[in-house]
Amino acid sequence: IAAYCFEPDVKECERLNAQGLAGVRFIPEALGGKTGLATFYEAKFNASSGLYRTNEKFFSRLLNSDNATVLGTRTVQTKTLELARLEHDIPAPDFLKLDVEGAEFDILAAADLSEAFGVYTEFRFHRCINGSATFAELDALMQKRGFMLYDISVGRQSRKVLPYPGPKMQWSTGERFYAATERGQVMDGDALYLRDPMLFTMERMQILKAACLFELFDLKDCAAELLSARSAEAMVDTAHCLDLLSGGSYSRYMEAY
Repeated sequence: IAAYCFEPDVKECERLNAQGLAGVRFIPEALGGKTGLATFYEAKFNASSGLYRTNEKFFSRLLNSDNATVLGTRTVQTKTLELARLEHDIPAPDFLKLDVEGAEFDILAAADLSEAFGVYTEFRFHRCINGSATFAELDALMQKRGFMLYDISVGRQSRKVLPYPGPKMQWSTGERFYAATERGQVMDGDALYLRDPMLFTMERMQILKAACLFELFDLKDCAAELLSARSAEAMVDTAHCLDLLSGGSYSRYMEAY
């Protein structure tokens, strides 16, 4: 198993590669919806930096408004995932994870996802946040590509005028920043898209990888369904796997239902 990670900060890539994580390679490049030069907006909160500039007129109304304050810009070279794969000899991905502050839709729209089983991606609900595609557009794209929405989490933000309690805190360069609050308007989130394995044939390793992904994202019922339906092709001890997925004895677990 190999993981290929993209990070446009060269020094950060060098630091991460120096850790020597087995099977993980960090590539100092920025992915985008097209190949060419693009403006990279450096935000006060590092993790909010990206290819889309936050609409500060709208964001200034929110508790976490400081996060997206633009401190500077720089020009970066972006590449489509397909070109990056070609240049770095990266095989077709089984799974993609995206968190690029608005450019997720652009990257996915330009990518060949025909061999991918799943995508875990950040999204925004409202175009007024930074002008990027909305969840509705992302969902339509993923359905068109043959994926189904399996899980979703949402982030909420309070207005400054009356913040809700319990805001999450994050830190950057020694400074505290507000993140999501317990209540407030939904702003963004993360969505898990997978293919329904009951709809197509799969080879043994594809079945095992899919089952592992289901279990990883706490979709144990989906893993159990897949292994039960494809027991012969998977060539595993299905009974033992079902015991593991149910946390003990599968037969006793099912007696409760």
